[in-house]
Amino acid sequence: MVEILCPHCEGEIELDDDASGEFACPLCEGEFEWNLDPDPPARRWKSSKSQENGGVSTHLELSINPLKVGREVVHLVVLIFILMGITGTNLYVVEVDGFGQIASFSNDVHYFGEEEVSGLDSETTYSEAAEGLEDMRQLCIEYQMDECESYDESVSAFERWNLAGSVYSILLGLSALLLMGSFMARGLVGLTASGRLEASPSLIQPLHAFGRFALAPAGVLWLLGTLLFVFLSPSFETTYSFLFEDIGNEEMVDTSYTLYVWSSMFLSLLLPAVALVFLTNFPLEFVEPEGDPLNLLSLLALSSSGLGSIALIGGYFFNWLVAGEYVGIRPTGIRFAFMGDGATTDWIEIFGTEGLGVIGAFGILFFLLVFLALLAQLTHTVSALAVQLDDMGIINMDDGKYTLFSTLQVPSSLVTLGCVIGGYIIVQLGALMLTSDGLFSFMSEDSIPRPSLLLVGMLVLLSVQYVTNRLYQHQR
Repeated sequence: MVEILCPHCEGEIELDDDASGEFACPLCEGEFEWNLDPDPPARRWKSSKSQENGGVSTHLELSINPLKVGREVVHLVVLIFILMGITGTNLYVVEVDGFGQIASFSNDVHYFGEEEVSGLDSETTYSEAAEGLEDMRQLCIEYQMDECESYDESVSAFERWNLAGSVYSILLGLSALLLMGSFMARGLVGLTASGRLEASPSLIQPLHAFGRFALAPAGVLWLLGTLLFVFLSPSFETTYSFLFEDIGNEEMVDTSYTLYVWSSMFLSLLLPAVALVFLTNFPLEFVEPEGDPLNLLSLLALSSSGLGSIALIGGYFFNWLVAGEYVGIRPTGIRFAFMGDGATTDWIEIFGTEGLGVIGAFGILFFLLVFLALLAQLTHTVSALAVQLDDMGIINMDDGKYTLFSTLQVPSSLVTLGCVIGGYIIVQLGALMLTSDGLFSFMSEDSIPRPSLLLVGMLVLLSVQYVTNRLYQHQR
């Protein structure tokens, strides 16, 4: 005879030495497996209550607290506002009677509504504008024209715009990171409290505090970034002194910071006050786990699987390789961009072009490998999610489906990683062939095709996905 502990009540049970199969505990009647062949991967035990309920957990009672709902709404609205500011929302506009809006400024790029009025490109970065004005100043001096010093003021003004935008972006970026970290912290705490995640109290308590009070420092950083942008940004007259040496009718020019700037100041001042509301201690009420809850390894494996699918779907819309400033290579073809406008030539069209048939064939093979990677990734994500939900007792698959999904989980992630690496090698070889033919050389001094940062990030993510899912399968 052999004595074992029940996985449910931890009571002592006596079994025959050669006993194997599924048993019911005589003390609590919970079902468990003993001495089964672990290959294919053995399913973890499930309670008889979970089996009776069809694998759907019914122990979690949802309660809605108005303060908690308000906190989430405020977090979401603020995060959307901050991301709008980071991605280039207009912060300062210039309007002239008879012409309408002729210019607008954001944190990193300034836009001109009427190119023929401004005399500059419709989309130009601050540093590019300063360089262009410096060239104009040199020409003014060379041809001994009058009022050349006005260009000095404009160059200095655009450098100040660049500084203001950089400071603004950094502070808003830090604020956004605090808010996203707050969302993640509260998510982990919620999973733990509901019995879906195993985590130590020493980790949960700091996450609980951070998730509730991150609004305050995020609001301070947001307010500071907005105020510094307003303080550092120069006036319209200084910025365009090379165009308007003497503005006689100042009433014709209307300059103002946008409603977004004033709304940002209001919301950022409101955030610390709102954070005080959440100083009220919301006690953590933990529910006893049912089934096999998540742990940090399984959570990382599941998260990387979901993010991997998003990355591969989005991979069709970003450049895998870049060549200089104007050429990008993506699964759908070669994209040429100039002055904010761009067009993509697909691989089929390149394949049918005389002299580029081999390059087009490389591109088509690249597209097919990426498509295969996407199919493998979706298979992996569905498998990983199904296995994890079954382990947690949320769903109840039969043994055949469970074995199939758990068997597909790791190999499909390896196929995804292999296809992405293979696709990159294929397209890199094809791009080098294009370079040797001189296609990119006239566009930029830095015309050697190289991996984009987004591609490097995706490769790292898919590698993490494979490693964590393999470790989790071994643990399970």
